[in-house]
Amino acid sequence: MAISAQLIGSEEVAHAFALYPEKVREALGGAALKMAILASRTSVTEYIDGQRLAVQTGTLARSVVASPKRVDDGHVVGASFGTNVGYGVAYETGDWAGLVREVLEKQELRFEPVRGLGKKRPFLEPALKQLEARIDMEFRTALEGVNFG
Repeated sequence: MAISAQLIGSEEVAHAFALYPEKVREALGGAALKMAILASRTSVTEYIDGQRLAVQTGTLARSVVASPKRVDDGHVVGASFGTNVGYGVAYETGDWAGLVREVLEKQELRFEPVRGLGKKRPFLEPALKQLEARIDMEFRTALEGVNFG
């Protein structure tokens, strides 16, 4: 079970993206990766580390990573950030039943006290919302910096 932000219709976007000049693709891809890294850091520092979720082992915080999305020619066309830790998904979505199903399917038996069981305490989505204006500005700045001459 993993959770990440992704663009719906990304294949169509990647195809359209390939029609842009290489300089534009590089600028936008770089901006996307930069913002995914910032969003992952914001998620960890402002929404996991002791404010929304009580840090016990640091596993969830270490699992939040940014990844570039590349097309066939190797260009970065976007990026995502997220976690592959099951209870992180449960905190983000509030779907604790899904976590229990996953644990049972793996036939694992764990006895861990979980504070706030059943509560939705997102840490990815709020970080993205907090950065909306900055993300918009970053893409605009990246495009303004492209020299077409």
